[in-house]
Amino acid sequence: VIFGVTHMMLGICLSAANHVYFGDRISLWWEWVPRVLFMMSTFGYMCFMIVYKWTVDYGCQNGDGEHLTCPNGQPPSLIQTMIKMFLSPGNVENPLYEGQAGFQVFLILVALLSVPVMLFVKPLMLVRRNGQQHRRGGGGGAIKG
Repeated sequence: VIFGVTHMMLGICLSAANHVYFGDRISLWWEWVPRVLFMMSTFGYMCFMIVYKWTVDYGCQNGDGEHLTCPNGQPPSLIQTMIKMFLSPGNVENPLYEGQAGFQVFLILVALLSVPVMLFVKPLMLVRRNGQQHRRGGGGGAIKG
């Protein structure tokens, strides 16, 4: 998972290099930034939880061969945590860290707000810019025949 997310972030960062190289500031600010925010608030957070869970010692040992005995509490299921993060925001049954519920709500809001920005802002800005150019008589793109 961590390698996959790292690979996707590398691709997103390369797209930023393209936007800068071609001088496409609209795409950089209204496509790339929301894409990074969405990616990091969902999959980046999942990678954070994986690494954080690796660092916590739950003291689990083999109990009867089938069930683990954990004197410091059962380690939380990261899959269930990610699913419940979206299905019941603000409700964490087995938290990894203190303040997790509020932080997850913040991340969900960032992810949800970045989607309409990615989908609508750049096209609306381009339509507005092209309309202004057309009214000034430049770049109308009509074929004269």
